[in-house]
Amino acid sequence: MTAGLLYYLAVAFAGKGVVELQNAKVLPITPLEGWPSVDWLGLFPTLEGATAQAILVVPLLVGILVLQFKKRAARAA
Repeated sequence: MTAGLLYYLAVAFAGKGVVELQNAKVLPITPLEGWPSVDWLGLFPTLEGATAQAILVVPLLVGILVLQFKKRAARAA
């Protein structure tokens, strides 16, 4: 439970941090048309924010998939 909350906070802080850097004109803004803006998740429709959050989320998803495949392989053996 705590790990999930910390991971959520990391993703939200990454998104909000990128937006703040964009507002300060430190990072460029590349809009993503059709993407939603979810403030509580720190999700804003910019390429830079989505990239920062993907860097955090993709390894998590890959890790979950690897664990699932290992569990299935152990059951089949």
